[in-house]
Amino acid sequence: MDNIQIANIKQELGLIGLLFNKLLKGRVAIYCIIVIIIAVFIGLFHLYMGFFGLMSALLVRPIHVVLFLALIFLYPRGSIGGFKADYKVAFKNIIPAIAILSVGIYYVINHYELMLRGQSPVGWDYFFGILFIVLLLEATRRVVGFAVPAIAIFFLFYAFEGRLFPGALAHAGFSLHRVIGFLFLSAEGIFGVIVSAMVSYIVLFVLFGTFLEKTGGSKFFMDFSNSISGRTTGGPGKTAVISSGLMGMVSGSAVANAATTGAFTIPTMKRMGFSPVFAGAVETVASSGGQIMPPIMGAAAFIMAEILGIPYIKICIHALVPAILYYVVAFAIIHFESKKRGLLPLPKDQVPKMRQVLLSRGFLFIPLFLLIYLLVRGYSPMFTVVYTISLLVVMSMFKKETRLSFQKFLSALEIGSRNAMTIIAVGACAGIIAGTINLTGLSASMSSFLIAVSGGNLYIVLFLTMIAALILGMGMPTVAVYVILGTLMAPTLTDLGLPEMASHLFVFYFGIASGLTPPVCTVAFTASAISGASPMRTGFASTKLGIAIFILPWLFIFNKNLLLMGKLLPTFVTVVAAFIGCLSIAAGMQGWFKTKLAFIESGAMLAGGILLLIPGFLTKFIGIILIILGLIRQIITVKPFLNSRSQN
Repeated sequence: MDNIQIANIKQELGLIGLLFNKLLKGRVAIYCIIVIIIAVFIGLFHLYMGFFGLMSALLVRPIHVVLFLALIFLYPRGSIGGFKADYKVAFKNIIPAIAILSVGIYYVINHYELMLRGQSPVGWDYFFGILFIVLLLEATRRVVGFAVPAIAIFFLFYAFEGRLFPGALAHAGFSLHRVIGFLFLSAEGIFGVIVSAMVSYIVLFVLFGTFLEKTGGSKFFMDFSNSISGRTTGGPGKTAVISSGLMGMVSGSAVANAATTGAFTIPTMKRMGFSPVFAGAVETVASSGGQIMPPIMGAAAFIMAEILGIPYIKICIHALVPAILYYVVAFAIIHFESKKRGLLPLPKDQVPKMRQVLLSRGFLFIPLFLLIYLLVRGYSPMFTVVYTISLLVVMSMFKKETRLSFQKFLSALEIGSRNAMTIIAVGACAGIIAGTINLTGLSASMSSFLIAVSGGNLYIVLFLTMIAALILGMGMPTVAVYVILGTLMAPTLTDLGLPEMASHLFVFYFGIASGLTPPVCTVAFTASAISGASPMRTGFASTKLGIAIFILPWLFIFNKNLLLMGKLLPTFVTVVAAFIGCLSIAAGMQGWFKTKLAFIESGAMLAGGILLLIPGFLTKFIGIILIILGLIRQIITVKPFLNSRSQN
């Protein structure tokens, strides 16, 4: 078995799959068994807390981070064959893993004393605090590169040497005693609201996605989507949008979603006539949308709920309409592009029947419905997800093809822990940034600074926020982008009179948009690796196809009705107009509706669609007129066809 096959087994079944397939032998097997034990323990630890409640915050949060950092250091990189040949790599992994575990042991042994000391470190506190921060930075570098640790180091420098900064950003500087006490020993620094969200429910939702995958969720979502859209124009592309949207709202990771569902959808799209670039772009946009689609959005949405101090279900409600509009635009562009290129639907024998799909695995929808029901009823996300996982495991036992064997159960725990490693490292490292902001009062200083620089002009601050999110997102996950800008820029937007929810969602959306935008578009790069197309061309095509994610934040920031925050009738009118406007924009961009649109007709459709999205009766009235003018030739052209049919 070659390294590519080994890597595939590692991705799908994890180290347990390799162990059961007898691909791990000797010292490598012993090493990987240790890694498996840690990963499985992490999964069980979080399930236990979900059922029986959390322990003391200043005990459980450090343990949570320490275990994940140890897993990051120990988990083999690359193919097992390459790992097996280089024991020096294992040695380099073991030393930092032991060091970080020693920090956890120190916290457990001295837990009560640390609580009594508060933010006043003494003796060994300094050593273990510095050791923990250094190892956290290194672990984060290993999983996401230098960008996040570099920014965290910059903020640490700012905490110590604030007097070197200009104007409102300057401060006297803090001592090592104060910084270590605040970041390492308090619940406001590294172990603050971000890690709290990770411990309470983010890891559990990642585990839910993994268990759903193990029971055949990906195949079910694919077959279900195929049964809906497979026989329509551009069916494979629409199937990719629906299936990736369904799987993405469970996994919450755009890159992971593109890698898993893309392995099925992209080859099918190419086989049915989609170009490799467009196929990769479709998967990129569909996968990215999972982070904004309720009920399970990306990790940043859970952190948003913690920062704003509101129930997570409220985030879902406010984000619902923009998320649907995002997919409506993508769906419509695929439809018009397919019409323009004359692409055929899937052959009838390749499209499963809806009834058969639902009879086979339709029960997988029941845990999702339970999840939504419990969240709407006001139950905590932690309670909701652990009971949803329990129901999923129990229901999977009734069918042989979905049943979780002991190996699959352990594999779900291991892979779930592995999939959460990056989020945890980035979240904890972002805790350094958020903690420094809290310690120095930088948020208020930044607000004063931005208002002074922009002259109090809201549009300039919004534009700077958008650019900052797109630039930061080139090298960082959405979680880190949101934490930085959500604590620095969102308060400024609120100070300028915008709703707090809209301000945070504005930052959140543009943090996700960076995954589509060249030159560093991580999701597009993942999809292009499967499609075989140019990553940059895929990125530019993704930007066009996912244009809604760049437009929608500018709309809901000034129109709270799109976030379902207004009165019933104006909200209904706004939502209906938005749907029509989005369809019109998609048609204008592709230059196609029933037939090809002339240049002036495309312009009218684009302008009309945009006007429908802008608040105000007059703009909507003009928008409708422009859309009618853009379509009138096609309406007239269709009439003789209808008349001739009636005569015959």
